[in-house]
Amino acid sequence: MTPALTPTRKVQGLVCALALGAMALSTPARPEISALAGEGELYTALVASYGDLFPEGTAYPEDRNVLALEVAHGESFERILVPGGESAASGSTPFVVYEGIGGRLFLLWEGYSHIHSNLNLTSFDGVEFSQPLLISGNPFTKKSSPQLAVTRETFVEGSDEAAQRVERTVIHTVWYEDDFGEVDLIYSPVVLQGGAPLEQLPPLFNLGDFVTAPGDGAALVGAEPPAELLRSFRVLRGDGRSVLIAFADATTGQLVSARIDLLPRELSEIADELERYLLEDEEDACGAESKQLAERGRAHLVVIGRKFSSFVQDYLAAEIRTWLAEERRAACKEGGVGELARRARAHLVMIGKRALHDGLRNSAEGQLSYFLSLGSTDRDDLVFNIVGQRTLAPEVASGATRLHVGGKGSNLLVSWLEGASLQYQESVDTDWLPAQSLRIWESFSLEQAYRALDERAR
Repeated sequence: MTPALTPTRKVQGLVCALALGAMALSTPARPEISALAGEGELYTALVASYGDLFPEGTAYPEDRNVLALEVAHGESFERILVPGGESAASGSTPFVVYEGIGGRLFLLWEGYSHIHSNLNLTSFDGVEFSQPLLISGNPFTKKSSPQLAVTRETFVEGSDEAAQRVERTVIHTVWYEDDFGEVDLIYSPVVLQGGAPLEQLPPLFNLGDFVTAPGDGAALVGAEPPAELLRSFRVLRGDGRSVLIAFADATTGQLVSARIDLLPRELSEIADELERYLLEDEEDACGAESKQLAERGRAHLVVIGRKFSSFVQDYLAAEIRTWLAEERRAACKEGGVGELARRARAHLVMIGKRALHDGLRNSAEGQLSYFLSLGSTDRDDLVFNIVGQRTLAPEVASGATRLHVGGKGSNLLVSWLEGASLQYQESVDTDWLPAQSLRIWESFSLEQAYRALDERAR
């Protein structure tokens, strides 16, 4: 069983953080290792030998590699050994981000269990650490460059007197797995419900599996991504329940921007109920006249869709009636009632997202959409959208490169350092605008330049 995220260590003398934002860093491909509090606390993750970080400590040998969290306020600071950090990988770079709504700092780092590489996740509320979670992966591959973003939602579980409001947090983790030179970019959603993780291990997805090869010789007109860009990606929280990911795909040489949308729990529930309804009606679902089935589907959706406004409820019911009338015969012919139920559920999710103004576009509008499971059930709770795939502009030079992504994933910039200037190019659809330059000097630092480009992408 996966251990619960419950407090395991009390730390005295720390000021609880209130409003925090992740700090931009001056190293292009380096993930965030610091977060700055609104009241002046600066949290920094440090990986070094125990003797260097804790000169007077006796808990571990001096040469043991450990992870520590340094909490600074003004000129004073306190350094704390992170629970589970006594097995931090040498030379690894941890990732920290503060999630302001929940008031917690999340830390993600590479560690070792004997000879096996693993990823560890913990959080800190300014006073206590949570018990570390071990995120599973191939134990024989090296994990590197971990990043994360956090989304939250609340929903009502149960009905009438038994109804209660539940909070669900999804920690979207991404990292590289290096298997003797073959490098994959892995995504895993870690779910906390009511503050505790699910018993099942989180699912793992190889992001390269979602990338399609460019057609019509498109790869010939773009530059080959520099080695540093191939080992750089960005993970950012988008709007609402969404997360943005930008990365360079080593197999196709394309820059990819993607968006992950967390489905509203209420929408997942009525989609599940529609699927169950069709499966239970196995004899009639594929045997009845399409119009009869369509009308029964509409009436059933009116009954189960009461959590939504009457407008959304009527819209969904009308749309599913139209879909059943038009698609029932083809789905039943291809895979029977199981295929019909699966397609009906997927269609309801897609139209439901649009009806709830969550901005989801399907493949018919130029995007590739995939349904993913959070792992708690076999249901699809996430929608993974490939927003854009484009070849790299020829002007991009090798060296210190960085991706900047924003909007709903459609805005993508690439920057690279040339001497005292930060060059950048902006993508518009599949085309690239001419390269521009920002001069780095005393009154305009590299850190400020990266922040400016991040804001432009947003």
